[in-house]
Amino acid sequence: MKHYLLERGLRPSSDFAKAVGIEKQQTLYELLAKAQPYIQYEEREVADVIRHSRAEDNPSRRESSSING
Repeated sequence: MKHYLLERGLRPSSDFAKAVGIEKQQTLYELLAKAQPYIQYEEREVADVIRHSRAEDNPSRRESSSING
């Protein structure tokens, strides 16, 4: 039952949902071990998006000083 509820909570088109559907894990620990690389990848992607959006919103001091003269 727990596995069913966890699978229902996954994004349907995600690579992790496909991986879980292909190879069934026997324990929650196995599921967590399989999830860790996907979690780390998504965290890196979000961090990159945040980092890039900050760079676009706040030009560096060098750029702002050349604009001001």
